[in-house]
Amino acid sequence: MVEPIVASSTTEEPQKPEEEEKSDVPPEPTPEELAEQARKVKMWNDSQTLPEMGVFDRQIRIQNWDQTKVENSVCLLLGVGGLGSGVAMGLARLGVKKMILLDKDTVDVTNMNRQILYKLTDVGLPKATTARERLFETHIISEQTEVEAHQMDALQNWDKIVNFVEESSVVFNMIDVGEYWDVAVQSLCMKKKKLLICGGTFC
Repeated sequence: MVEPIVASSTTEEPQKPEEEEKSDVPPEPTPEELAEQARKVKMWNDSQTLPEMGVFDRQIRIQNWDQTKVENSVCLLLGVGGLGSGVAMGLARLGVKKMILLDKDTVDVTNMNRQILYKLTDVGLPKATTARERLFETHIISEQTEVEAHQMDALQNWDKIVNFVEESSVVFNMIDVGEYWDVAVQSLCMKKKKLLICGGTFC
Protein backbone atom coordinates (compact mmCIF):
# COMPACT_ATOMS: atom_id res chain seq x y z
CA MET A 1 0.00 0.00 0.00
CA VAL A 2 1.37 3.36 -0.99
CA GLU A 3 1.43 5.92 1.79
CA PRO A 4 -0.02 9.30 0.89
CA ILE A 5 2.38 12.16 0.54
CA VAL A 6 1.66 14.83 3.08
CA ALA A 7 2.68 18.36 2.11
CA SER A 8 4.89 20.02 4.67
CA SER A 9 3.51 23.12 6.31
CA THR A 10 6.98 24.62 6.64
CA THR A 11 8.81 26.26 3.81
CA GLU A 12 12.54 26.59 3.54
CA GLU A 13 13.83 30.10 4.16
CA PRO A 14 15.79 31.55 1.28
CA GLN A 15 19.48 31.47 1.90
CA LYS A 16 21.00 34.83 2.77
CA PRO A 17 24.02 35.87 0.80
CA GLU A 18 27.16 35.42 2.76
CA GLU A 19 28.54 38.68 4.09
CA GLU A 20 31.97 39.56 2.89
CA GLU A 21 34.52 39.17 5.57
CA LYS A 22 35.91 42.50 6.79
CA SER A 23 39.59 42.87 6.15
CA ASP A 24 41.93 44.28 8.78
CA VAL A 25 44.34 45.40 6.06
CA PRO A 26 44.16 49.19 5.53
CA PRO A 27 43.62 50.49 2.01
CA GLU A 28 46.64 51.26 -0.09
CA PRO A 29 47.71 54.93 0.28
CA THR A 30 47.27 57.18 -2.70
CA PRO A 31 50.31 58.64 -4.48
CA GLU A 32 49.49 62.01 -2.92
CA GLU A 33 49.42 60.53 0.57
CA LEU A 34 52.74 58.77 -0.04
CA ALA A 35 54.32 62.00 -1.22
CA GLU A 36 53.06 63.86 1.86
CA GLN A 37 54.42 61.13 4.15
CA ALA A 38 57.80 61.32 2.43
CA ARG A 39 57.86 65.10 2.83
CA LYS A 40 57.16 64.86 6.56
CA VAL A 41 59.84 62.22 7.03
CA LYS A 42 62.38 64.38 5.20
CA MET A 43 61.48 67.43 7.32
CA TRP A 44 61.92 65.38 10.48
CA ASN A 45 65.26 63.95 9.35
CA ASP A 46 66.50 67.38 8.33
CA SER A 47 65.51 68.86 11.70
CA GLN A 48 67.57 66.21 13.46
CA THR A 49 70.69 66.73 11.37
CA LEU A 50 70.87 70.53 11.21
CA PRO A 51 73.90 71.98 12.93
CA GLU A 52 73.43 74.21 15.96
CA MET A 53 72.37 77.64 14.71
CA GLY A 54 72.44 79.59 17.97
CA VAL A 55 69.79 82.21 18.68
CA PHE A 56 68.17 81.84 15.24
CA ASP A 57 67.97 78.06 15.30
CA ARG A 58 64.17 77.80 15.58
CA GLN A 59 63.35 80.12 12.70
CA ILE A 60 66.00 78.57 10.45
CA ARG A 61 64.28 75.20 10.89
CA ILE A 62 61.07 76.57 9.30
CA GLN A 63 60.56 75.15 5.82
CA ASN A 64 61.67 77.60 3.07
CA TRP A 65 62.95 80.11 5.65
CA ASP A 66 65.80 82.21 4.24
CA GLN A 67 67.81 83.65 7.13
CA THR A 68 70.36 85.09 4.72
CA LYS A 69 67.65 87.25 3.18
CA VAL A 70 66.61 88.44 6.63
CA GLU A 71 70.19 89.26 7.57
CA ASN A 72 70.60 91.33 4.39
CA SER A 73 67.42 93.36 4.96
CA VAL A 74 67.49 97.09 5.66
CA CYS A 75 64.23 98.21 7.29
CA LEU A 76 62.96 101.78 7.42
CA LEU A 77 60.56 102.38 10.32
CA LEU A 78 58.57 105.57 9.85
CA GLY A 79 57.36 106.03 13.41
CA VAL A 80 58.39 104.15 16.55
CA GLY A 81 55.25 104.58 18.60
CA GLY A 82 52.49 102.07 19.31
CA LEU A 83 53.12 99.98 16.19
CA GLY A 84 56.68 100.99 15.52
CA SER A 85 58.06 99.98 18.89
CA GLY A 86 56.64 96.47 18.50
CA VAL A 87 57.87 96.17 14.92
CA ALA A 88 61.34 97.30 15.95
CA MET A 89 61.50 94.69 18.71
CA GLY A 90 60.40 91.94 16.33
CA LEU A 91 62.91 92.91 13.63
CA ALA A 92 65.67 93.04 16.21
CA ARG A 93 64.87 89.49 17.30
CA LEU A 94 64.81 88.27 13.69
CA GLY A 95 68.34 89.53 13.13
CA VAL A 96 67.91 92.03 10.29
CA LYS A 97 70.95 93.79 8.94
CA LYS A 98 69.87 97.33 9.72
CA MET A 99 66.97 99.39 11.05
CA ILE A 100 66.46 103.08 10.32
CA LEU A 101 64.22 104.59 13.00
CA LEU A 102 62.45 107.90 12.46
CA ASP A 103 60.12 109.82 14.77
CA LYS A 104 59.58 113.44 15.77
CA ASP A 105 57.88 112.95 19.15
CA THR A 106 59.05 112.49 22.71
CA VAL A 107 57.94 109.66 24.98
CA ASP A 108 54.75 110.62 26.81
CA VAL A 109 53.33 109.08 29.96
CA THR A 110 50.17 108.17 28.04
CA ASN A 111 52.29 105.99 25.73
CA MET A 112 53.15 103.53 28.48
CA ASN A 113 50.11 101.26 28.10
CA ARG A 114 50.92 100.29 24.50
CA GLN A 115 54.39 101.46 23.44
CA ILE A 116 56.12 98.59 25.14
CA LEU A 117 59.64 99.42 24.03
CA TYR A 118 59.83 102.32 26.47
CA LYS A 119 60.06 102.64 30.25
CA LEU A 120 58.53 105.18 32.64
CA THR A 121 61.96 106.72 33.07
CA ASP A 122 61.95 107.49 29.32
CA VAL A 123 59.09 110.00 29.59
CA GLY A 124 60.15 113.28 28.02
CA LEU A 125 62.99 111.74 26.01
CA PRO A 126 63.10 111.72 22.17
CA LYS A 127 61.51 108.55 20.82
CA ALA A 128 63.87 107.68 17.98
CA THR A 129 67.12 107.83 19.93
CA THR A 130 65.53 106.28 23.03
CA ALA A 131 64.14 103.43 20.94
CA ARG A 132 67.63 102.73 19.62
CA GLU A 133 69.02 102.65 23.14
CA ARG A 134 66.30 100.26 24.38
CA LEU A 135 66.77 97.93 21.40
CA PHE A 136 70.48 97.51 22.12
CA GLU A 137 69.76 97.21 25.82
CA THR A 138 67.40 94.25 25.52
CA HIS A 139 66.37 93.15 22.03
CA ILE A 140 69.32 93.16 19.62
CA ILE A 141 70.60 89.58 19.52
CA SER A 142 72.78 89.69 16.39
CA GLU A 143 76.19 91.31 16.39
CA GLN A 144 75.60 92.38 12.79
CA THR A 145 72.39 94.38 13.40
CA GLU A 146 72.81 98.14 13.03
CA VAL A 147 70.33 100.79 14.17
CA GLU A 148 70.18 104.39 12.99
CA ALA A 149 67.98 106.86 14.88
CA HIS A 150 66.71 110.09 13.34
CA GLN A 151 64.73 112.46 15.54
CA MET A 152 62.94 114.51 12.89
CA ASP A 153 59.62 115.50 11.36
CA ALA A 154 59.15 113.33 8.27
CA LEU A 155 56.82 115.83 6.60
CA GLN A 156 59.44 118.57 6.86
CA ASN A 157 62.27 116.38 5.59
CA TRP A 158 60.89 114.65 2.49
CA ASP A 159 64.25 114.73 0.73
CA LYS A 160 65.77 112.67 3.55
CA ILE A 161 62.83 110.25 3.46
CA VAL A 162 63.55 109.64 -0.23
CA ASN A 163 67.17 108.83 0.59
CA PHE A 164 66.16 106.48 3.40
CA VAL A 165 63.71 104.64 1.12
CA GLU A 166 66.38 104.22 -1.55
CA GLU A 167 68.66 102.59 1.01
CA SER A 168 65.99 100.28 2.40
CA SER A 169 64.71 96.83 1.45
CA VAL A 170 61.33 97.29 3.14
CA VAL A 171 59.48 100.34 4.45
CA PHE A 172 57.13 100.28 7.44
CA ASN A 173 54.84 103.32 7.33
CA MET A 174 53.45 103.82 10.85
CA ILE A 175 53.08 107.59 10.99
CA ASP A 176 49.54 108.76 11.74
CA VAL A 177 49.25 112.04 9.86
CA GLY A 178 46.57 111.25 7.28
CA GLU A 179 45.95 109.79 3.87
CA TYR A 180 48.02 112.37 1.95
CA TRP A 181 51.15 111.16 3.69
CA ASP A 182 50.20 107.53 3.12
CA VAL A 183 49.68 108.12 -0.61
CA ALA A 184 52.99 109.96 -0.86
CA VAL A 185 54.91 107.12 0.79
CA GLN A 186 53.09 104.53 -1.30
CA SER A 187 53.89 106.37 -4.53
CA LEU A 188 57.54 106.72 -3.52
CA CYS A 189 57.86 103.01 -2.74
CA MET A 190 56.19 102.06 -6.02
CA LYS A 191 58.56 104.30 -7.94
CA LYS A 192 61.62 102.93 -6.12
CA LYS A 193 60.28 99.34 -6.26
CA LYS A 194 60.46 98.89 -2.50
CA LEU A 195 58.31 96.63 -0.34
CA LEU A 196 55.85 98.71 1.72
CA ILE A 197 53.95 97.69 4.84
CA CYS A 198 51.36 100.15 6.17
CA GLY A 199 49.78 100.28 9.59
CA GLY A 200 48.21 102.73 12.01
CA THR A 201 45.14 104.86 12.46
CA PHE A 202 44.47 108.55 11.99
CA CYS A 203 41.64 110.45 13.64
